[in-house]
Amino acid sequence: MKRAFFGAALVGCIAVLMGGCMDPDVGPLQVPFCTNVDTDPDVSVSFTEDILPLMHRSVGGCMGCHDPTVGDAVGVAVSGLDLRTFNSLMAGGANSASTIVVPGAPCDSVLYRKLTTAPGSGARMPKNGPPFFTPDELMLVHDWIAEGGLED
Repeated sequence: MKRAFFGAALVGCIAVLMGGCMDPDVGPLQVPFCTNVDTDPDVSVSFTEDILPLMHRSVGGCMGCHDPTVGDAVGVAVSGLDLRTFNSLMAGGANSASTIVVPGAPCDSVLYRKLTTAPGSGARMPKNGPPFFTPDELMLVHDWIAEGGLED
């Protein structure tokens, strides 16, 4: 009798555990870990040579929405963010303003966060993606900001 009870209890526990494995309550989406440390301090990232070309590329770039001289420029119309030049980027948009690039702090910079899988608010950019920035491209943006977000 005890053996039958133990066996039934064991089967019941396994069923509960398996049920939990099938449909776990994992909680809310977690923001990926972010650090403000430059991932490769021996290599300098250039705004002109590394960052601007990513923004200006035709597929997965930013200019289709953030260049007021092209098409309907929905990104400029909605956010006021013009990404054509260093100065227009650093001016930020209506909501991002001075937080668009926080020198030395990519984790606090709206530009970097909007390009990641967990943008903090609104949609991940580019809005017409995929393609989105690759991990290597994201690291360039991250490291450029970690290095001070300078114009070169």
